[in-house]
Amino acid sequence: MAENLIHLTSAYPEHRMLIMLHNLHIKRRGSFEKAELRLKSVREYFEDVFPRQSHSIAQLAQRGSALHNDLTLFNFHITDPLSVERLSGAAAYTLLTAEQIPNDSTAWHHAFERETVSPKNQYEGCFIFKEVHPPIMASL
Repeated sequence: MAENLIHLTSAYPEHRMLIMLHNLHIKRRGSFEKAELRLKSVREYFEDVFPRQSHSIAQLAQRGSALHNDLTLFNFHITDPLSVERLSGAAAYTLLTAEQIPNDSTAWHHAFERETVSPKNQYEGCFIFKEVHPPIMASL
């Protein structure tokens, strides 16, 4: 994935690009996570070739339902008082810059695994939804 992104951006150096990837792949310091989540992110590989040329905005949610990789549904509600997901307050969604994220906050990977590196240090910002649900699968 990182090689493809580096190849694509090298082919169009004069263009800005919006590339959407799962939060795990856009972390500034994914390789600093605990063992279960430790992964050198696409962002880290990209920064090796193009230093300081990318920004990551995580998409997070406090509660709702989502799909596992095998497409089975699960419900979640993050109640951790230190979770950045709770910072949405009463709003349907909130955008916070890294400067607005408390130093001691945490985020939840797939809503069930607590991350160990603060989102303040992983992303330039967090887009936080109060509640989410997967799209409805339609058959033709």
